[in-house]
Amino acid sequence: MEIMEGSIVLYTPEVEERWLNEMSPLKKGCGIEIAVVYKKMNFDEIKKEIKQIHAGLGIKSEEFEEITINNRQALKNTFDSIVIGPGIVVYFPSKDKLYSVSINWGPDEKENCLQEFNKFLETILIK
Repeated sequence: MEIMEGSIVLYTPEVEERWLNEMSPLKKGCGIEIAVVYKKMNFDEIKKEIKQIHAGLGIKSEEFEEITINNRQALKNTFDSIVIGPGIVVYFPSKDKLYSVSINWGPDEKENCLQEFNKFLETILIK
């Protein structure tokens, strides 16, 4: 089955958002987004594009790290934003596609959300 470009966002049942705009931080709960775009990119190109996107989001902190998940090289971006809150995005370049899996969390949910996110990442298999 071929996946078309796009994304899906899944929230935990207790999620609450601060409705400042369409990209508001969570007050409570966790949100996971899975996305695919048809774009061939290496890690340096991904970093450059993310920094451009983040420029308008009031980034308070940002870190990039090359990691391996299930024998697959990935780029992990950990950030905190005034506009969208804290989050982590893991990017998986693959031929002519770029897959990403991200999580954001409410202020008191970080430990639980990250624990579940890390379990979820271990189940990912990209061919």
